[in-house]
Amino acid sequence: RLWTGYDDGSYAEFCGIKTYLDPRAEVLLKTNNHKEDIMYEYIALERGSLEYRKFLSWYDFNYLLVSKGALLYTYLDADTAYEKIYDEGGYRIYRKR
Repeated sequence: RLWTGYDDGSYAEFCGIKTYLDPRAEVLLKTNNHKEDIMYEYIALERGSLEYRKFLSWYDFNYLLVSKGALLYTYLDADTAYEKIYDEGGYRIYRKR
């Protein structure tokens, strides 16, 4: 399972990799997907009003692709539960240990 931010998931989806955030905004709203308000979760995470460890405990991400400026870009560097395996061009990939 792969975490990507909203703007970064389309290429992974194109390659057939299912991501947390589908690049089609309409499927992120609870009124449309009838499950969860994923857009609210994402916004709360990025604003820091949803603690990132709590959020990550809800999902079983094996990898996280994060872009510079995202909350996870900063916090995962100090989190021993994740190993940075790529860091180039403003992107980092972390693997769950």
